[in-house]
Amino acid sequence: MDAKAFAESASPGMWLQVAVELFDTAVEMRKPGARSLIGQRVDGGPWYQKDGANRTLFLLSGFAMENALKAFLVYENPAWVSNGRLARPLKSHSLTELRERSALAPHRKRLAWVLSAMEDGLESWARYPCSLKMETIRSERFMTDAIWAGYLKIMSEYGAKLTKLIARKPWKGPHGVGGAWSFHGEYLGALVDIEAKQPAHSKRKKAPAKRAAIGKQG
Repeated sequence: MDAKAFAESASPGMWLQVAVELFDTAVEMRKPGARSLIGQRVDGGPWYQKDGANRTLFLLSGFAMENALKAFLVYENPAWVSNGRLARPLKSHSLTELRERSALAPHRKRLAWVLSAMEDGLESWARYPCSLKMETIRSERFMTDAIWAGYLKIMSEYGAKLTKLIARKPWKGPHGVGGAWSFHGEYLGALVDIEAKQPAHSKRKKAPAKRAAIGKQG
């Protein structure tokens, strides 16, 4: 793979595609009956039941959000995927930090706590059975209805904004890569039907409708 091929694989549309795949899996996992209960006892205390998919749900949901935010950042900063490498900011897993770096990602202050909740899991208990050191031990959080509702709201706004940006304002990436994408279906919870903006000298081509799949790049 050369630098051009790398930039194509790291385009905003590709970050969004991965976000959609992770998001759709998380949504299916959240549905009633899709999860199991497991018994757990801590330090010889009483047994209690917990959602067996709680960690996985946080992880998938958090990674979907991370990929969506990085789609915004790559759209805004094409040089961050140049020369066959990801820039340092794109290697971060901090959702709040990634959001602060973006000038285009929608942001509602009243839902900022949702990003913090997701980030807490990504950086500790959802990823590993323990913290990196004893001074940073964090307890597992549970995916409450409030967290999930806030998460869906944020992701829907990300999906609507990203698809509009990538379709209407073609990305100009490094090494001569770029272009616009068509979107037909549901992306991060947002229902969209947008044709890619084509150069004035070319004919518009209609991409087939596909749910939760990126349309045709132009």
